[in-house]
Order: sequence, then structure tokens, then C-alpha cells
Amino acid sequence: MRVSWEALPRDRALADARSALGIMESIRDHQRGEASRAGLSALWSQDYYWLSGRLLASGDAASRDEAFGVMERLRARTLVEALEAARAAPRSTPSPLLDSDAAALEEIARVQRRLLDPALSAADRAVALRRLRELELAETEVRNQIAAAGPALADLRQPGFAVLPQVRQALAADEALLSFQIAPDETLFGDFGGGSWLLVSTRGGTRAIRLRRDRVALRPAVALWNGLFERRDGAEARPAPSLYHDLLADGLAGLPPAVRRLVIVPDDALHLFPFAALCAAAGDPPLALRYEISVVPSATLWLRWRSQRPPAAAEPLLALADPVVPGGGAGDEGGREAGGQGAGERIALFAGGIRLGALPFARREGETAVRHLDGGSVLRVGGEASEGFVKQADLSRFGILHFATHAVLDDQHPERSGVLLTPAPASEDGLLQLREIVRLRLDGRVVVLSSCRSASGQMVRGEGVMGLARAFFEAGAHTVVASLWPLRDDDGAALFDRFYAHLARGRSVAAALGAAQRDRIAAGAPAYAWAGLVVLGDGDLVPLPGGRKGFDRALPGFPGWAWAGGVGVILLLVILGGLAARRARTPSR
Repeated sequence: MRVSWEALPRDRALADARSALGIMESIRDHQRGEASRAGLSALWSQDYYWLSGRLLASGDAASRDEAFGVMERLRARTLVEALEAARAAPRSTPSPLLDSDAAALEEIARVQRRLLDPALSAADRAVALRRLRELELAETEVRNQIAAAGPALADLRQPGFAVLPQVRQALAADEALLSFQIAPDETLFGDFGGGSWLLVSTRGGTRAIRLRRDRVALRPAVALWNGLFERRDGAEARPAPSLYHDLLADGLAGLPPAVRRLVIVPDDALHLFPFAALCAAAGDPPLALRYEISVVPSATLWLRWRSQRPPAAAEPLLALADPVVPGGGAGDEGGREAGGQGAGERIALFAGGIRLGALPFARREGETAVRHLDGGSVLRVGGEASEGFVKQADLSRFGILHFATHAVLDDQHPERSGVLLTPAPASEDGLLQLREIVRLRLDGRVVVLSSCRSASGQMVRGEGVMGLARAFFEAGAHTVVASLWPLRDDDGAALFDRFYAHLARGRSVAAALGAAQRDRIAAGAPAYAWAGLVVLGDGDLVPLPGGRKGFDRALPGFPGWAWAGGVGVILLLVILGGLAARRARTPSR
């Protein structure tokens, strides 16, 4: 591919490049298991970045469209395949394989229950850890056999990936899609690395913009900026204009005035980037006050989800809050994350058991969400918020599945990541892990992960984040609301109170989160308390079309707040009158 680009006419070189990518993808598709295929995608991602960068540097419209297609082939393939395989598996999988898989998961849960016990001796813990790894390898092999028993990947794959004309046609007049490519300007050997680019698409056309920072410069800048939010003192505001200038200034400057919604396709470090907190200059309003923001893994998935929206659910919400987590014990100052941060979280968890406390604000959060949405919404707290219930319930009945609990992330063993629930029945360990999440049937619903770092996970180059949100997408969710960093218990409750109040008015998920963030900004909350929550997937999905049944509506020409205020005054007068009458009947001392 690279030699042809230097030695042959452009048309011949482009044909050779397409052929080279096809050969790579054919080799990749013959690997057993999603992890192996994703590994080859990461290995060969540099070739996709190189080709896309060469095409974008050409500057013409045809090359720009071709470059967009090259990147979509890289970032959309694995998740599209997983979704298609999950849809085909129930029709094609032999029952003995399913029985073997269920038995393997049950044995894994049994071993993990032992590992979660803080009283387990070091010697017994080492034996259990070895046994867990053996079981995980065996379960992975069963999953590979299940995949092999289904239709071939070539039969499952979509006819094609998203192309720019499709994207432009699908965009509304007030929408723009921003697709990033983040690669080094040069490789370690001094060759062209593809560079960093932003493609900005609206109904009227697409622009390609060369970014000022490549991957090498951007990664540490993003890590530094994200770390400043934890101080909760406004320190993140200082570097925000510089990052805005380098990433978005040119792209947003050319947008039509009508654009109010951004659909962002991130890449590399930008998967963990709080776009909502960026601002053009010191003292300017953050992006959250200017736009509704959704983040999607690829334009291909965005088009797919938008065209396959589910019907309205029978019940608005299922909320699971403050479960009886495995191990009990003291909490972590109100956070919703187990075992510290980074790769050591789950290792520390299994190395010494788990000690976590209750989440009182999480209970309040679940109660508030149910009160806002009403209409048959279900709240399960404490012992009722069990792993067994989630696995057995018909989750497709609910428009939204809300988890207000601790999350566990393990970058070294992503399949061990999960959300913590009550360990019931006795066959469950209370860890709803990635390998179990993907088996849920969510049928296009919304998942809210009110847990620490639930938008994070293992970063695979070209593939994105392999974590909780992606597992819920594989289970069929179209929209996931998740957190980029640790979420304080009180912060989560305050923000989701406003989020569900706006959803009850019939707003989309992205519009509701944006309005909730604006409410928290107006209330003086630090950026750490609102900027880390992101909408992943189809942000335009409306869980309650028309709003909550019986929700107060404004009269024509009469503001809703005034209507609600008038009703409140009438109720207050009635209450005061009743109190006066009661006082008149009550004898004094």
C-alpha cells in the first residue's frame, strides 16, 4: 500500500490501498474471538491512520470522503459485528454450548464470591485467583465456540459502513457531526504517521481541518486537564481555552448559526475528554451552555441507532440503587467506585476482598427519578437491587435502566469490570460483569450508569474504550449516560434530579443532560460535579415521547413556571385555611 502510493498513479495506488485493507480485514475475520480480532485491528490501525492522513492531505472532496470511509472501517467494525452476532446467536447456538456457558459463569461467580471475602487467607486467595483465570479461559473458549456455531462474520456484516453523503442527509438543520482522527504526525522512524484531523459535517457539506496537536502532544494534555477537575477549585478553566483553540475553534467557527447540537465521534484520548467544559476564552461560557452534546463510537453506529429507534416502553424506568454490596464495610467518602483507580482496582479487590459502605444519596437519587417519571416506574433498593433480578427481568419493558451503585474497572482484565449489585440469589456474586452484561436483552433502551468512571475502560487503538458502556451497547442499548471520572454520591443525586425532571418534560437524553448541567452551573456547582457526565450513543432518543403522563403543562401564552406557581399558591392557601380551621378547633393549654 505504502510503496504503491509513492510509485504509482493515484488511481492505481488507491486501488492497491483498498485491496491491502481488505486483505488485513480478511485475516482478522478468521481469528477466533472478539479480543483477537480487536488486537489485530489495533496492530494494523497505523495503516488506516496513514492512508486516511494521506487522503486528507490531498485536499479534494473525493479524497476527504474516502478518508472518512477508511476511518469508519477501522472504528465501527468490531462493535457492528458484535451487535450482529448477538442478534443471530439465539437462533443458531446449540443448547449444549449454552448450557456449558451458563455452568462456566456460575463456577466463576462461586470463585469470585470467595475472593470477595476479606477474611480469605493469602494462600487460599492465590489458589482461588489461579482457578479464576483457568475458568475465564475456559469460558472464553466456550464463547468462541458459540460464535463459530453462528453465521460467518461475512454474512453478518452490514452491506457497508457510513459514508459522508449518508451522514449529511441524516443530519438535521441544527446538527453537526464532528469526526476526529488522532494520530502522530511522524512515526518513531520519521515516516508520516497520518496526523490529527477533524472532519466537520453539516447538511451543507463537510470540511477537513488539520489539528494543531498530534497524538503525542494531545495525550498528556488531556490527562493533565482531566486531573485538574478533581481539585474542584476552577483550576481546569485555565487550560480550557488552549484546548478549545487546538481542537474545536476552527471547526465550530464555520458552523451555520442554526446549529445547536453536536454529535462527536472521538478518537484516542478524546474518548475520555469532557468536551462540555471547553470554552473559547477565559470567562466565556462552557460548551455545555452552547450546545447539546452526544458522543458516538462511530458514524456507522449513529446512523444505525437513529434509523432503528425502539417503540415507547411500557414503563418509563427501572432504578437499582444502593444495593447490599459484597463485603459490606466502610465506604470511600461518598464515592461510587470500588477499590481505588486504574488498573489496580479489580486486582486490589480480589487481592484483599471488598469493603464498601452504603450510598444514601443513591437511594434518594432513585426515589427522585421514579417520582419525576412515575407511570409505572420501578425502584429496587438494598437487597432488592440484586444481580439475579437484573438477569431474570424483562428489561425491554423499561425505557430507562438506571444503576446508582459502585462500579469496578480493571484495565488489565476488562471482562472482570462491572457494576456491583446485591449478591442474590446464592449462586450470584453481586458483580454484574462485562461478560454477563452483553447477555442482557435491552432492545434499544437507555442505560444510565450513575457510577464512578463508568465511561472509562481499556483503550484499544482504533476501537475506542472497551468498558461498561460498550458492553451495554453490545446488549442492545442505543444510549448510555456514563461518567468519565469518580462521581461523588451527592453530586450524582443532584445532577440526576435535574436530568429526570427534564426527561419528564419529553426531552431527548442529550437535551435533558445538557439542561441538567446548565442547572448545576447556575447553582454554582464546580465543573467536576457536572462535566464528567456524558451521553454516549443516540442522544436524540426520547424515552418519554410527549412527556410524563399527567405532567403539568403550560397554557398557551402562559409560562409553565407561572402555571406551576399559581397551582402552588392555591394549594398553599388551601393548606393554610385547613390549618387555621384546625387551630380554631384545638383547645389551647
